[in-house]
Amino acid sequence: MDRILLHLAFSALRTGGHRHGTFLSAAATAAKCAVYVTYIEQDRNLRRTGQLHHIEPKRVKAIVEEIEQSLAEGRVLKMLGAQSPDYLIQFPCLWLERYPCRAGCPRWQGGGLSARQRWEIEQKLPSHLPEAQVIDSMQLTELIDLLHERSQAKLPESERVPLSEALEEHITSRLLHSHTILKIENAWGLPLFALLKSSYAPEGLEERVFTSIEDTANYFRLMKEWANRSPHTMRIIEELDVPLESFDEALNELDVLVRSWADRHHQSGGKSVILQMAFGEK
Repeated sequence: MDRILLHLAFSALRTGGHRHGTFLSAAATAAKCAVYVTYIEQDRNLRRTGQLHHIEPKRVKAIVEEIEQSLAEGRVLKMLGAQSPDYLIQFPCLWLERYPCRAGCPRWQGGGLSARQRWEIEQKLPSHLPEAQVIDSMQLTELIDLLHERSQAKLPESERVPLSEALEEHITSRLLHSHTILKIENAWGLPLFALLKSSYAPEGLEERVFTSIEDTANYFRLMKEWANRSPHTMRIIEELDVPLESFDEALNELDVLVRSWADRHHQSGGKSVILQMAFGEK
């Protein structure tokens, strides 16, 4: 637990740029929330909650009143806060679903371009692209808007926010910076975009650190459910010795195996699950 706290503090203060006081406030809020959740689980028993958290019942009462007042007034608790939409990982899948490209067909299937202009676009594309069409900026906006709507549908109506132009530009820049998409300047019309990768992964150090924190928090939750013997949870760990010359091959093969397994078992309308793994030196 100390190691987890140390890594979180280091990442928040050194990489995230959060102030020391902000981190302490967020840690205090998390501790208060833990006390409040225990209080609810213990049928609102102040004494039992105090015993489990080693604090006086009167302190438990003060924490409960503070949290309930914040909830009643709709105030934002002093947390560090998320840095970006969490649905970017779904973006390549939606593109492939809405704009697939069959082998042998032209990447740009919109009208209004001559054969020469289509050829010039093809020359700007790298080899080994996912089987997806090239789309224009309006189609890109529609994809982003659809993902945003799907994410907002999971929230209470009072917490939903429309997709602003600033957020749309931020999402587009994240996709470009991570080399998930490629922008192709088009002298004959709207800018065009190509899908470079079939999965999204943040590129910059700061983005990767925030992603690692979010993943760690979710992994910690999954491991807690596994420890409690919750159904449909599994702990996955394997130790092996890999020759140095085979590292890249092993990584690529693992990526293909996991993706094909997910494609085989995915079915719309089924129970939503998540698989998280990390690979690295022991």
